[in-house]
Amino acid sequence: MNRLSTLALLATLSLAPTAALAQVSVDAGGTLSTDTSVGVSTGDTSASVNAQTSTDASASLSFDDLLADVSAADVTASVTAATSATADSAINIVEVSSLEGSANASANALADATTANSANLDKIHAAAAANAAIQAKLTAAGHDTDDVVAIRTDAQGALWVYVDEAE
Repeated sequence: MNRLSTLALLATLSLAPTAALAQVSVDAGGTLSTDTSVGVSTGDTSASVNAQTSTDASASLSFDDLLADVSAADVTASVTAATSATADSAINIVEVSSLEGSANASANALADATTANSANLDKIHAAAAANAAIQAKLTAAGHDTDDVVAIRTDAQGALWVYVDEAE
């Protein structure tokens, strides 16, 4: 919340009676939304504050995040998450070219990381190939299992499937 909304919220909370509602959600596309509403009624005076924010979680992923995921020594959590994903799971396809810092010069770093971790990549491919929900998302985005270079989960349980369009 910005400073003005925070001050308005604090001012309204200091009055009585007060009603407050806060809601946080993440949609299937990875957009984090918050909606905070406060209403105050004192006799003939009433006031309300409503602050909404929305953040695309994929905007915070970087090429360095991808390299860390590809280079991870243990991909058990990624494989487990990919195996257990359902049609109701939030599955997000992230193209490598959309990541901050993914200039062509970084293509060599990704190629080196995938080559060095080919055994882990095979496990991730197998888990993605065996999951109908992930396959549906990949197909809808114009990709296949061979394009997948990493899978990450977030605190809300959403899957972020990195795909390299050059694959």
